[in-house]
Amino acid sequence: MRAQRKSRHLLVILLVALISCGNSEKFIGPIGITTNTGGTAKPGVLLNVGFQFSADKGKNVHLEMARLIGVPAHLQVIGSLFAVRPSQTGGVGALWGDLRARWQPRGFIHPIDEVTLSPGPPADWVIVGTVKATTAGTFRTAGIQLTYVVDGKSYSQDFPFKIRLTADPNAPPV
Repeated sequence: MRAQRKSRHLLVILLVALISCGNSEKFIGPIGITTNTGGTAKPGVLLNVGFQFSADKGKNVHLEMARLIGVPAHLQVIGSLFAVRPSQTGGVGALWGDLRARWQPRGFIHPIDEVTLSPGPPADWVIVGTVKATTAGTFRTAGIQLTYVVDGKSYSQDFPFKIRLTADPNAPPV
């Protein structure tokens, strides 16, 4: 019995050591200090929130995937996250409505894996997430996760950029 307990403890220690020995170097930095972006609308109204990042450490960063994390029940992510160039769209922040329907025909919507961030001034890319509340209430995501490649090596990094959406049946139209 004692040997089993000891081997379980060793296994737990080994797993913790393996997890904590992963590559922790970060190559992307958030732009701005936005940690809680959103607004109030009727349930079912689409909210689009843009997140901007920069390449740190003097290396090009090629994005592979972006996803919202910690999405609560009753907050629905619409499609996959996508990228836009503020120079094409006139900027992006928290915008209401179906941006995909408006921007796709104009060629403004890009898949995440088309994005490469170069060192230097902020890149002309914004990652956009679209959500809607399916019922009344206030809902918050935990952040955004990016998977990216630097010098042929893959990394994953979480950012505390949060979307906050209050769905109120009595909200005025947006």
